[in-house]
Amino acid sequence: HGEGRLVDTGDALVGERRHVATHIRSANDLLTRGLATRARGRARTLSSNGVLAFSRETGLLLVAVGLLNGSNYLFHLVVSRQLGPSDYGALAALLAVLLVLSVPLGVLQTVVAQRSASLRAQGRSADDVGLFATALTSRVLRVALALSVLSLLLAAPALAVFLDVGFASTSLLAPYVLLGALAAIPLGVLQGEMRFGAFAAVVLVGVVARLASGIGLVELGFGVPGAMVASSVGVGASLVVGVWLVGMHRARHASTRGWDGSIRADLRFALVGLTSFWLLARSPLAITATCTSSSCIARYI
Repeated sequence: HGEGRLVDTGDALVGERRHVATHIRSANDLLTRGLATRARGRARTLSSNGVLAFSRETGLLLVAVGLLNGSNYLFHLVVSRQLGPSDYGALAALLAVLLVLSVPLGVLQTVVAQRSASLRAQGRSADDVGLFATALTSRVLRVALALSVLSLLLAAPALAVFLDVGFASTSLLAPYVLLGALAAIPLGVLQGEMRFGAFAAVVLVGVVARLASGIGLVELGFGVPGAMVASSVGVGASLVVGVWLVGMHRARHASTRGWDGSIRADLRFALVGLTSFWLLARSPLAITATCTSSSCIARYI
Protein backbone atom coordinates (compact mmCIF):
# COMPACT_ATOMS: atom_id res chain seq x y z
CA HIS A 1 0.00 0.00 0.00
CA GLY A 2 2.91 2.40 0.83
CA GLU A 3 4.62 1.59 -2.44
CA GLY A 4 1.42 2.47 -4.32
CA ARG A 5 1.33 5.88 -2.67
CA LEU A 6 4.94 6.52 -3.66
CA VAL A 7 4.18 5.59 -7.25
CA ASP A 8 1.14 7.89 -7.31
CA THR A 9 3.21 10.75 -5.84
CA GLY A 10 5.97 10.20 -8.40
CA ASP A 11 3.47 10.22 -11.25
CA ALA A 12 2.01 13.45 -9.91
CA LEU A 13 5.45 15.09 -9.73
CA VAL A 14 6.25 13.99 -13.28
CA GLY A 15 2.95 15.41 -14.46
CA GLU A 16 3.63 18.72 -12.69
CA ARG A 17 7.10 18.91 -14.27
CA ARG A 18 5.65 18.31 -17.72
CA HIS A 19 3.01 20.95 -17.09
CA VAL A 20 5.62 23.49 -15.96
CA ALA A 21 7.87 22.65 -18.92
CA THR A 22 4.95 23.15 -21.29
CA HIS A 23 4.25 26.59 -19.79
CA ILE A 24 7.94 27.54 -20.02
CA ARG A 25 8.08 26.53 -23.70
CA SER A 26 4.92 28.49 -24.39
CA ALA A 27 6.33 31.55 -22.64
CA ASN A 28 9.61 31.23 -24.56
CA ASP A 29 7.72 30.91 -27.84
CA LEU A 30 5.66 34.01 -27.06
CA LEU A 31 8.79 35.95 -26.04
CA THR A 32 10.68 34.88 -29.18
CA ARG A 33 7.77 35.83 -31.44
CA GLY A 34 7.42 39.17 -29.69
CA LEU A 35 11.11 39.95 -30.04
CA ALA A 36 11.09 38.87 -33.68
CA THR A 37 8.04 41.03 -34.39
CA ARG A 38 9.63 43.98 -32.63
CA ALA A 39 12.91 43.46 -34.52
CA ARG A 40 11.09 43.33 -37.84
CA GLY A 41 9.25 46.50 -36.94
CA ARG A 42 12.49 48.24 -36.05
CA ALA A 43 14.11 46.97 -39.26
CA ARG A 44 11.22 48.34 -41.29
CA THR A 45 11.49 51.65 -39.45
CA LEU A 46 15.25 51.86 -39.96
CA SER A 47 14.91 50.84 -43.58
CA SER A 48 12.21 53.39 -44.29
CA ASN A 49 14.12 56.10 -42.41
CA GLY A 50 17.30 55.26 -44.32
CA VAL A 51 15.52 55.38 -47.66
CA LEU A 52 13.88 58.69 -46.76
CA ALA A 53 17.18 60.19 -45.61
CA PHE A 54 18.99 58.96 -48.72
CA SER A 55 16.23 60.26 -50.99
CA ARG A 56 16.20 63.63 -49.25
CA GLU A 57 19.97 64.11 -49.48
CA THR A 58 20.06 62.87 -53.07
CA GLY A 59 17.35 65.39 -53.93
CA LEU A 60 19.42 68.16 -52.32
CA LEU A 61 22.42 67.05 -54.37
CA LEU A 62 20.43 67.13 -57.60
CA VAL A 63 19.17 70.62 -56.74
CA ALA A 64 22.73 71.77 -56.00
CA VAL A 65 24.05 70.35 -59.29
CA GLY A 66 21.20 71.99 -61.17
CA LEU A 67 21.93 75.32 -59.52
CA LEU A 68 25.62 74.89 -60.33
CA ASN A 69 24.85 74.42 -64.01
CA GLY A 70 22.39 77.28 -63.97
CA SER A 71 24.89 79.56 -62.23
CA ASN A 72 27.49 78.81 -64.90
CA TYR A 73 25.02 79.85 -67.57
CA LEU A 74 24.10 82.98 -65.62
CA PHE A 75 27.76 83.81 -65.00
CA HIS A 76 28.58 83.63 -68.71
CA LEU A 77 25.42 85.50 -69.65
CA VAL A 78 26.13 88.46 -67.35
CA VAL A 79 29.91 88.59 -67.65
CA SER A 80 29.85 88.38 -71.45
CA ARG A 81 27.79 91.56 -71.57
CA GLN A 82 30.01 93.26 -69.01
CA LEU A 83 33.27 92.40 -70.79
CA GLY A 84 32.38 92.67 -74.44
CA PRO A 85 33.29 90.26 -77.27
CA SER A 86 37.09 90.63 -77.15
CA ASP A 87 37.63 90.27 -73.42
CA TYR A 88 34.98 87.59 -73.14
CA GLY A 89 36.81 85.57 -75.80
CA ALA A 90 39.96 85.72 -73.66
CA LEU A 91 37.98 84.67 -70.59
CA ALA A 92 36.39 81.76 -72.46
CA ALA A 93 39.84 80.51 -73.48
CA LEU A 94 41.07 80.64 -69.89
CA LEU A 95 37.95 78.90 -68.60
CA ALA A 96 38.62 76.14 -71.15
CA VAL A 97 42.03 75.69 -69.50
CA LEU A 98 40.28 75.42 -66.13
CA LEU A 99 38.08 72.72 -67.64
CA VAL A 100 41.20 70.75 -68.57
CA LEU A 101 42.56 71.18 -65.05
CA SER A 102 39.30 69.86 -63.61
CA VAL A 103 40.11 66.37 -64.96
CA PRO A 104 42.96 65.54 -62.52
CA LEU A 105 41.11 67.34 -59.73
CA GLY A 106 38.09 65.13 -60.40
CA VAL A 107 40.36 62.10 -60.29
CA LEU A 108 41.64 63.11 -56.86
CA GLN A 109 38.08 63.59 -55.59
CA THR A 110 37.05 60.17 -56.93
CA VAL A 111 39.96 58.40 -55.23
CA VAL A 112 39.28 60.15 -51.91
CA ALA A 113 35.60 59.16 -52.16
CA GLN A 114 36.52 55.52 -52.77
CA ARG A 115 38.96 55.47 -49.86
CA SER A 116 36.49 57.16 -47.49
CA ALA A 117 33.75 54.69 -48.40
CA SER A 118 36.17 51.81 -47.84
CA LEU A 119 37.12 53.12 -44.39
CA ARG A 120 33.48 53.45 -43.33
CA ALA A 121 32.74 49.95 -44.67
CA GLN A 122 35.51 48.64 -42.40
CA GLY A 123 33.71 50.13 -39.40
CA ARG A 124 35.94 53.17 -38.98
CA SER A 125 34.41 56.22 -37.35
CA ALA A 126 33.90 59.62 -38.90
CA ASP A 127 36.85 60.89 -36.83
CA ASP A 128 39.10 58.28 -38.46
CA VAL A 129 37.97 59.44 -41.89
CA GLY A 130 38.65 63.03 -40.84
CA LEU A 131 42.18 62.04 -39.76
CA PHE A 132 42.74 60.37 -43.11
CA ALA A 133 41.54 63.47 -44.97
CA THR A 134 43.77 65.73 -42.88
CA ALA A 135 46.83 63.56 -43.46
CA LEU A 136 46.15 63.39 -47.18
CA THR A 137 45.71 67.18 -47.31
CA SER A 138 49.20 67.69 -45.91
CA ARG A 139 50.61 65.49 -48.68
CA VAL A 140 48.53 67.04 -51.44
CA LEU A 141 49.42 70.55 -50.23
CA ARG A 142 53.10 70.05 -51.05
CA VAL A 143 52.39 68.74 -54.54
CA ALA A 144 49.77 71.42 -55.21
CA LEU A 145 52.16 74.17 -54.10
CA ALA A 146 54.85 72.86 -56.43
CA LEU A 147 52.40 72.67 -59.34
CA SER A 148 51.14 76.16 -58.60
CA VAL A 149 54.66 77.57 -58.71
CA LEU A 150 55.36 75.76 -61.98
CA SER A 151 52.08 77.07 -63.36
CA LEU A 152 53.04 80.61 -62.41
CA LEU A 153 56.59 80.44 -63.75
CA LEU A 154 56.15 78.31 -66.87
CA ALA A 155 52.53 77.76 -67.89
CA ALA A 156 51.28 81.30 -67.31
CA PRO A 157 53.80 83.06 -69.63
CA ALA A 158 53.34 80.41 -72.33
CA LEU A 159 49.55 80.64 -72.19
CA ALA A 160 49.68 84.44 -72.23
CA VAL A 161 51.55 84.31 -75.53
CA PHE A 162 49.60 81.42 -77.01
CA LEU A 163 46.14 82.73 -76.11
CA ASP A 164 47.10 86.39 -76.58
CA VAL A 165 45.84 87.40 -73.13
CA GLY A 166 47.44 89.31 -70.29
CA PHE A 167 49.88 87.64 -67.91
CA ALA A 168 47.81 88.90 -64.97
CA SER A 169 44.93 86.71 -66.15
CA THR A 170 46.94 83.55 -66.85
CA SER A 171 48.86 83.84 -63.57
CA LEU A 172 45.57 83.39 -61.71
CA LEU A 173 45.55 79.74 -62.78
CA ALA A 174 48.08 79.09 -59.98
CA PRO A 175 45.76 79.78 -57.01
CA TYR A 176 43.00 77.81 -58.72
CA VAL A 177 45.27 74.75 -58.97
CA LEU A 178 46.21 75.02 -55.30
CA LEU A 179 42.71 75.59 -53.94
CA GLY A 180 41.08 73.13 -56.34
CA ALA A 181 43.40 70.29 -55.29
CA LEU A 182 42.73 70.95 -51.61
CA ALA A 183 38.96 71.32 -52.06
CA ALA A 184 38.77 67.95 -53.83
CA ILE A 185 39.60 66.18 -50.54
CA PRO A 186 36.64 67.25 -48.36
CA LEU A 187 34.34 66.92 -51.36
CA GLY A 188 35.57 63.37 -51.90
CA VAL A 189 35.07 62.52 -48.22
CA LEU A 190 31.49 63.80 -48.23
CA GLN A 191 30.79 61.90 -51.43
CA GLY A 192 32.30 58.67 -50.09
CA GLU A 193 30.28 58.91 -46.87
CA MET A 194 27.13 59.58 -48.92
CA ARG A 195 26.55 62.86 -47.07
CA PHE A 196 24.97 64.37 -50.12
CA GLY A 197 23.21 67.10 -48.17
CA ALA A 198 26.54 68.41 -46.87
CA PHE A 199 28.05 67.94 -50.35
CA ALA A 200 25.25 70.05 -51.80
CA ALA A 201 25.88 72.76 -49.18
CA VAL A 202 29.56 72.93 -50.15
CA VAL A 203 28.68 73.19 -53.84
CA LEU A 204 26.08 75.91 -53.22
CA VAL A 205 28.50 78.01 -51.18
CA GLY A 206 31.02 77.86 -54.01
CA VAL A 207 28.36 78.74 -56.56
CA VAL A 208 27.19 81.81 -54.64
CA ALA A 209 30.73 83.00 -53.91
CA ARG A 210 31.83 82.70 -57.53
CA LEU A 211 28.74 84.32 -58.95
CA ALA A 212 28.72 87.25 -56.54
CA SER A 213 32.46 87.94 -56.65
CA GLY A 214 32.73 87.48 -60.42
CA ILE A 215 29.91 89.83 -61.36
CA GLY A 216 30.98 92.32 -58.70
CA LEU A 217 34.67 92.41 -59.66
CA VAL A 218 33.95 92.73 -63.37
CA GLU A 219 31.45 95.49 -62.66
CA LEU A 220 34.12 97.32 -60.64
CA GLY A 221 36.38 97.31 -63.69
CA PHE A 222 38.75 94.42 -62.98
CA GLY A 223 37.84 92.75 -66.29
CA VAL A 224 39.14 89.28 -67.15
CA PRO A 225 41.42 89.02 -64.07
CA GLY A 226 38.42 89.77 -61.86
CA ALA A 227 36.42 86.97 -63.47
CA MET A 228 39.36 84.59 -63.01
CA VAL A 229 39.69 85.57 -59.36
CA ALA A 230 36.02 84.66 -58.92
CA SER A 231 36.76 81.04 -59.89
CA SER A 232 39.40 80.80 -57.16
CA VAL A 233 37.10 82.55 -54.66
CA GLY A 234 34.36 80.00 -55.33
CA VAL A 235 36.72 77.04 -54.86
CA GLY A 236 38.20 78.63 -51.74
CA ALA A 237 34.77 79.11 -50.19
CA SER A 238 33.91 75.47 -50.89
CA LEU A 239 37.21 74.42 -49.30
CA VAL A 240 36.53 76.30 -46.07
CA VAL A 241 33.01 74.93 -45.67
CA GLY A 242 34.09 71.41 -46.66
CA VAL A 243 36.93 71.34 -44.11
CA TRP A 244 34.49 72.38 -41.38
CA LEU A 245 31.82 69.83 -42.34
CA VAL A 246 34.27 66.93 -42.55
CA GLY A 247 35.84 67.87 -39.21
CA MET A 248 39.37 68.20 -40.56
CA HIS A 249 39.91 71.26 -38.35
CA ARG A 250 39.72 68.98 -35.28
CA ALA A 251 42.31 66.45 -36.49
CA ARG A 252 45.89 66.71 -35.26
CA HIS A 253 49.08 64.73 -35.94
CA ALA A 254 47.46 62.65 -38.68
CA SER A 255 49.52 60.33 -40.84
CA THR A 256 48.98 58.57 -44.15
CA ARG A 257 51.34 55.72 -43.26
CA GLY A 258 49.99 52.51 -44.73
CA TRP A 259 47.79 54.34 -47.24
CA ASP A 260 50.37 56.02 -49.48
CA GLY A 261 50.98 53.08 -51.80
CA SER A 262 47.32 52.26 -52.38
CA ILE A 263 46.40 55.93 -52.82
CA ARG A 264 49.09 56.45 -55.45
CA ALA A 265 48.00 53.29 -57.27
CA ASP A 266 44.35 54.39 -57.23
CA LEU A 267 45.31 57.86 -58.46
CA ARG A 268 47.30 56.47 -61.38
CA PHE A 269 44.54 54.07 -62.40
CA ALA A 270 41.77 56.68 -62.12
CA LEU A 271 43.85 59.36 -63.86
CA VAL A 272 44.53 57.13 -66.85
CA GLY A 273 40.87 56.08 -67.08
CA LEU A 274 39.29 59.52 -66.75
CA THR A 275 41.89 61.21 -68.95
CA SER A 276 41.33 58.60 -71.67
CA PHE A 277 37.59 59.15 -71.44
CA TRP A 278 38.05 62.93 -71.61
CA LEU A 279 40.32 62.67 -74.66
CA LEU A 280 37.83 60.34 -76.36
CA ALA A 281 34.98 62.76 -75.65
CA ARG A 282 36.98 65.74 -76.92
CA SER A 283 38.52 64.06 -79.97
CA PRO A 284 35.66 65.10 -82.32
CA LEU A 285 36.55 68.75 -81.69
CA ALA A 286 40.14 68.12 -82.73
CA ILE A 287 39.05 66.18 -85.80
CA THR A 288 36.57 68.79 -86.98
CA ALA A 289 39.14 71.52 -86.38
CA THR A 290 41.29 69.99 -89.14
CA CYS A 291 38.41 70.11 -91.63
CA THR A 292 38.56 73.26 -93.71
CA SER A 293 35.64 72.56 -96.00
CA SER A 294 31.97 71.78 -95.54
CA SER A 295 32.36 68.54 -97.51
CA CYS A 296 35.00 67.31 -95.05
CA ILE A 297 32.72 68.04 -92.09
CA ALA A 298 29.80 66.36 -93.86
CA ARG A 299 31.88 63.21 -94.47
CA TYR A 300 32.93 63.14 -90.82
CA ILE A 301 29.32 63.47 -89.62
